[in-house]
Amino acid sequence: MKITRELGWIMFALWIGYIIHHILPFPVPANVYGMMVMFILLKTKVLPLNKVEDTSVQLLKHMELFIIPIVASLVKDIHLIFNDFWRIILVLLITNIITVVVAGSVVQFIQGRIKKV
Repeated sequence: MKITRELGWIMFALWIGYIIHHILPFPVPANVYGMMVMFILLKTKVLPLNKVEDTSVQLLKHMELFIIPIVASLVKDIHLIFNDFWRIILVLLITNIITVVVAGSVVQFIQGRIKKV
């Protein structure tokens, strides 16, 4: 019964995320909104951590099971990936370089601010 109640709280946050997704015009997935709702509920202590902790630990322990459908879909459509292989590699390379440069710049900026204080 405890697991059902805890899973109910998690599904409630996900459901609120779906409602927010349909209301707001931003291209953010509903499950991300659901995670933000869960974060807010936990941070404000509206929902104590012990009300969802056991089920969350079990879900995280078996997370690889949730990835199987995604991998199966990729394998099914592998020919689409091979058609644009070099474009995908180029985009990955460029975005990684941008990420490293921005992250490094932010770290240097923050370290400079810390040294001034």
